[in-house]
Amino acid sequence: MQFSWSHFKATSVAATAATFALIGATAGADAVFAQKADSAAAAALTDRGVYTAPNGDVFTYVKQVGGAEDAITYYRDGVAYDAEALSRYKRENPPPIVDRDLRERAERAGDAPIEVIVWLKNRPGAAIAQQVQEVYAPELKAISDEVVAIQRQLRLDGSLSPEEERAYIDFAQRGYLQLTAAQQAVVDEAKQTADALSAEIQREVRRQTERAIADDQRQLARAIGQLRGSVDAVIVSQNAAQITLPGSSVARLAEMPEVARMMAVPVMETHLDKQDDSLGLRTGFWNDNVDGGVWDVGVLDTGVQQNHPSLDHLTFESTHGTTDSN
Repeated sequence: MQFSWSHFKATSVAATAATFALIGATAGADAVFAQKADSAAAAALTDRGVYTAPNGDVFTYVKQVGGAEDAITYYRDGVAYDAEALSRYKRENPPPIVDRDLRERAERAGDAPIEVIVWLKNRPGAAIAQQVQEVYAPELKAISDEVVAIQRQLRLDGSLSPEEERAYIDFAQRGYLQLTAAQQAVVDEAKQTADALSAEIQREVRRQTERAIADDQRQLARAIGQLRGSVDAVIVSQNAAQITLPGSSVARLAEMPEVARMMAVPVMETHLDKQDDSLGLRTGFWNDNVDGGVWDVGVLDTGVQQNHPSLDHLTFESTHGTTDSN
């Protein structure tokens, strides 16, 4: 039997207390956060750290949270910068074509080969992606609207109080809010169609971008070959390339008018064997007194429940700029 949330809300007043008893742990967590918020309002929290600008310049910063206001001040060479002043500083002091790490590696390497990433100034990828997405947008929106209309049949319109939201979640977890077989079939077919369209968008964007950067990449490959280097991979979306080049040739390649930026390929280290420690799973962040201080971090992964009553009034954008309702 299928129940509606409005029916549950209207007839479950007496059962609400029992429902909340099942989620006492959540209520306890809310109390902890409320106590923390009260403490923050009484006295401003402070955090200090180091910020490195894109050009490699290092700033110290102080972040203060008092009441509803956050304030970050950056310092360098005795000068204080607010957010607007820092943005202006970054515009006036752009990163060099060859970043510091690459320059140092090239000097140490001499004629030995090093791995480098080169970005060219011509970047047609973003504009092409937007144009292609606009072509497919009406069809994707129609699919999204169809799914949203089905999902909205299972819930009450309007916002919920925290207590109603918890009761709604409990109601859903008990299996009372389920699509019918026919509704689920429509949703599944819509998802498959949207996935196929998204894949086609990716292919079309890549095809058009490859054509647009072909001359740039041929010219870059010739220049690299003349400097006794080789192209290892082309990064199509960014009109960039990963190359191998003698350290002594880095500065000469940077003189090419089409080159926007060069950096050394980062040296990566595996951490999967250390994830218990890095994720704080052995003792836990709270047990180690790591509570984030003044920093608030929110993560929306691809698994976010977009039809959750706290989120269903928002428009979610997929990687292709279309509403993603699943």
